[in-house]
Amino acid sequence: MRYTRENYIKWAAYGMLLLVLFLIETAYRFKLTVLGVRPDIIPFFIAALALYEGPGCAAVIGFISGLLCDFVQPGLDGFLPLFYTAAGLGIGFVSEKYFRKNIFSALLLGASASVLLNLLRFIFYYALLFNASVLTGVKITFSELLLSLLFSPVVYYGVRLINRHFDDEEE
Repeated sequence: MRYTRENYIKWAAYGMLLLVLFLIETAYRFKLTVLGVRPDIIPFFIAALALYEGPGCAAVIGFISGLLCDFVQPGLDGFLPLFYTAAGLGIGFVSEKYFRKNIFSALLLGASASVLLNLLRFIFYYALLFNASVLTGVKITFSELLLSLLFSPVVYYGVRLINRHFDDEEE
């Protein structure tokens, strides 16, 4: 990757999109909930970014988004930056070899990351510390996934728009 003015602007646009998604998920007055369930769209953002920018860039953005989310969400300290970094690397490497750059790949990879994140969060936080039942964890995981899938095409097309805009300018 060349260090040009366009690349800095592209990464600033990705950062602004991450900030908007983070605020949608966490801001008190702007928090989006449906029947007590809130969408988690950051894994879909990382999956779309890994499809278009590769594993290294997705890992860096994953780490930054993990730090942001770790400040405001309950759970194990340091888990989200570690998970989002690993998810960015893993999704990036897998998508380079096995997936095309389309919305179905982004939805599948983002849904996989979201389910894995929620199940790990449930096992290591709610089940161990609060003795929550497995049925509750599965119910929360899949209801959150269904709600997240509704909003994930907007995230995918946002990443795609930014990527295509700046790739057209480089040519």
